[in-house]
Amino acid sequence: MLNKLAGLFGVSVDDILNPGKELPKEMTVEDKTTMEQLWLIQQLDDDDKHVIFKMIDTMLTKKKFKDFFQKKRCIIIKTKGYDTNSSYRR
Repeated sequence: MLNKLAGLFGVSVDDILNPGKELPKEMTVEDKTTMEQLWLIQQLDDDDKHVIFKMIDTMLTKKKFKDFFQKKRCIIIKTKGYDTNSSYRR
């Protein structure tokens, strides 16, 4: 268990058992796997978690709409015979 915690926070087990006067290193999310990031998010206050998950939901919805309309645009172009490189019809 201590090995996992030490790995997660980028410190040694000795640092956990015998903390020195040195301040903990700043943790960056970029260095963590997705599962570690989710675990860290779960440690936040409920309000902070809500904000993060709301942002994720918003981005996923935006991507779904973008993909949907891009797909519909391609279907319309193929169906109506529009040339995507110019403004005239074939």
